[in-house]
Amino acid sequence: MKQESHLLSWKPRHTAVAVACCLGALLSGCTNDAYDKGDGPYSDMQAELVDVSIGEEKKALDFVTDKGQHYMFETPVLATWASKADSTYRAIVYFDDLGNGVAKCRALGGVPTLRAKEHRKLQNMADDPVGYESVWVSDNHRYVNMALLLKSGVSDSNSALHKIALAQDTLICHSNGRNTVHYRLLHDQNNIPQYYTDRSYVSILLPETTPLDTVVLQMNTTDGVVSKVLTIR
Repeated sequence: MKQESHLLSWKPRHTAVAVACCLGALLSGCTNDAYDKGDGPYSDMQAELVDVSIGEEKKALDFVTDKGQHYMFETPVLATWASKADSTYRAIVYFDDLGNGVAKCRALGGVPTLRAKEHRKLQNMADDPVGYESVWVSDNHRYVNMALLLKSGVSDSNSALHKIALAQDTLICHSNGRNTVHYRLLHDQNNIPQYYTDRSYVSILLPETTPLDTVVLQMNTTDGVVSKVLTIR
């Protein structure tokens, strides 16, 4: 079962962000000499957004990259963030390629997967500014990936959550058979203090029933409204 949602919510320091921060701390501990020579403990490490298979006891068994490369984990990896066993999740994995389709996992974090919802059903959703670092189409053309920069801090309420949703404004079916969709990314800061910035990865799962040629993604960013035009095929 593929895990995705029309509305995402998560606390500051979401799993995928915490993984990235931990990896950054580990890498910064490597000496410059080891890094420059390319022979440090993480010199062969790769980072990929992937579809990962979660088996029994919420253990990750294998994953497929957006380039279609299939890897088995050298040792099954516990995915505490997975809500269900025997499911497929979007994730970010840091790993060493051991050859013959085997990967040694360095870190694994869940990546929220978002599906568009008709804009009328999201008319009460907040549209607070959100920072973004990059937006790109996956190599398999199934996802639009985003690296978002969320302002976070210690809230008076432990239940305070960022909320992200995707509104579909229009779908244009051109006379030449090509399809263009207009999406709006919506963000609810939910009164979370804005003391520091967290990077969080989010993937938009594109529809299979109506193949898209172009996605126009509008975002209310901290630098104003931005529209990204993305070619899917």
